[in-house]
Amino acid sequence: MTSGPTSRLVARLLGIGLPLAIAAGTLPAMLLFPQAGFWAALLVGAALAPTDAALGVPVVTDPAVPSRIRRLISVESSSASTTAMPRPW
Repeated sequence: MTSGPTSRLVARLLGIGLPLAIAAGTLPAMLLFPQAGFWAALLVGAALAPTDAALGVPVVTDPAVPSRIRRLISVESSSASTTAMPRPW
């Protein structure tokens, strides 16, 4: 991982943004599938939350986007995919 201001931004994205994204997926899942229960809804939220790195390719390869932002998006998207991966064990 990187150090300095970029690592703090990544930590904020993963520590604040990712849990909010999981909650944003969990709440609709609970409303749509109330019989499934909280834990199943949480798994749905966690599965839907990670950023897909492929969606960021146009941004991280565009020279018009500042390099700091491109690097941040690249690091965050690769970290989020492994951080939010539901682990059933």
